[in-house]
Amino acid sequence: MIQTLHILVQAQEAEAQHLLKLINELEGDSLYAFIDHLARLQRTATPTAHDDILGVAQNVKGIMDTIENFYST
Repeated sequence: MIQTLHILVQAQEAEAQHLLKLINELEGDSLYAFIDHLARLQRTATPTAHDDILGVAQNVKGIMDTIENFYST
């Protein structure tokens, strides 16, 4: 049981590192599409560590929307 838990923790850490690698490789439209999807997530009722990430994504999305609205009017 302990060994299984240890393997699962290792797998979780490896996947988290893989996610960071994939995010770091995003560029251009792919990066902004990712930010757009991330910005659509909702913050939880109780503050968590990811709220800062969501806040930044929502700020970037807001700036992107403002730029789009500026050039479309």
